[in-house]
Amino acid sequence: MNSRHELHNPREIRASIVPTAKVKQVLDLGDFEKDIKEIWRAEDSRKTSNFYVDWNFASAENTARDKQRAEWTAHMEDVFTDYATDKSQRLNTEIIFYSALYPERPETSAVSENVIVIHDLMKDFETEVWFDSGLQRQVLKTKAGGFSFVQDDLSALVCNMAGRTMITLRDTKKNAMVTFITASSEKKHEMEIKSVDATAPDAISLIDQIMQLNREGKMQFSPDSQISVI
Repeated sequence: MNSRHELHNPREIRASIVPTAKVKQVLDLGDFEKDIKEIWRAEDSRKTSNFYVDWNFASAENTARDKQRAEWTAHMEDVFTDYATDKSQRLNTEIIFYSALYPERPETSAVSENVIVIHDLMKDFETEVWFDSGLQRQVLKTKAGGFSFVQDDLSALVCNMAGRTMITLRDTKKNAMVTFITASSEKKHEMEIKSVDATAPDAISLIDQIMQLNREGKMQFSPDSQISVI
């Protein structure tokens, strides 16, 4: 029996948790004690090295996260400051987003109230224009990627992509724009606000005017190959 070879097998060395003195009585261990101490020392070194690498990685990750958090907070403060100091208090996607995340902010109340009004109007638009007036049917019936309607300063642009439809309403005179998004084939009311770039009164007026044109039968969409998401 080659005891030296067998004891140098790592699996058997790990299994040999037996008092060394007793093992010596039966086997010719040679440098067994020295060998196993070297193995344990190497393993401890590996663990220490891995721990050091892991610690450094975690430290770098935390530093990056802290930096990102600081930049996020600074940008958020800039957004709220810009909104508070803007006499027109123009709405945009960022102020709406941050207001939803920080409802305790003093600026948030007015933003939220205005967004609720715009959201309710969007739901009226969804019912009257998207469903009842057949815009959804027109979108699903044709293969056109986009549709448009333009009258004077008002326009409505429809863009279809990957089962989604984006509808952008614009008033070029007032420099106002709102965009809605919904599932193209969905029969339930799932339309939501994607973005707003307007003062609250202008956004509300824009949606109202577009719906009034639709009620009067003056809004007809035509296929438009120039429309895309880019």
